[in-house]
Amino acid sequence: MAAFDTRITSWVAKIFGYAATRIANDVKRKGGTVVVPPEGFSVEGTKGPLNDGEVERAGTWAKALASRMTG
Repeated sequence: MAAFDTRITSWVAKIFGYAATRIANDVKRKGGTVVVPPEGFSVEGTKGPLNDGEVERAGTWAKALASRMTG
């Protein structure tokens, strides 16, 4: 399993955390396996688009995921 989210910089997120981490922790607690660390990709505003450099970071993360799934 792999978890990711899109995120904005917000005081709420700093208090409650981001979705990807919470999802990964829930999966582990229920006996699942997380194959790559959870990741978040930042967006502009609340609807996006992704910030500069995030598409490339997402691609790198996805390649690591694919490698773990096929390796």
